[in-house]
Amino acid sequence: MTMEPIHLEVRVNGRLGRRTWPVTRGVPLPDGAIGDPGQLALFDAGGSSIPAQLRPLARWPDGSIKWVLLDFGADVADRECSVYNLAEHSGGTAATDEAIEVTEADDTVRVCTGPLSFTVSRKAAGLFEQVQLGRRRGGTFEPVVDLAGDTGAEFWARIREGEAGGGTQRRIYGMGSECRASLAPDAWSVEVEETQ
Repeated sequence: MTMEPIHLEVRVNGRLGRRTWPVTRGVPLPDGAIGDPGQLALFDAGGSSIPAQLRPLARWPDGSIKWVLLDFGADVADRECSVYNLAEHSGGTAATDEAIEVTEADDTVRVCTGPLSFTVSRKAAGLFEQVQLGRRRGGTFEPVVDLAGDTGAEFWARIREGEAGGGTQRRIYGMGSECRASLAPDAWSVEVEETQ
């Protein structure tokens, strides 16, 4: 059974036009049409393939996909509508060119998307320990630009303690805050919730 392309619109009503704006959407699929998300690809209005992540959420009784979760970056101009089509991929390969790689260790979690690699420490309080832009060649990430330097990337977001409503609370703040979470390392943890 072949599937007709599914038409998706991303619309901006105000002055919020964006490039590669993150979009997540559940998409229903017809019974018996698609058995594996690698059979699908996302295309823009001009027919060019768009990098996308597809994950089955539910299946029909015959095992075909009933609902798929679609994540992609949309380009939308101010007060405009961008059109995308989810369709069968004739090449039979997944819509994403490179899979996201997650490497867990006792002290760190490293995530590599291909053009970006970042490391989160399980031991030190801070958002990122290392952030690099580069490329993946032959399965190995080659850094080109180090965005964090020797001090890590705590400048992106810091954690501050403060008393409010009779108790001490820890919250993440933007640039310029002081990091005091290391005083109570048992109050936070790093956990990978999803790797697909």
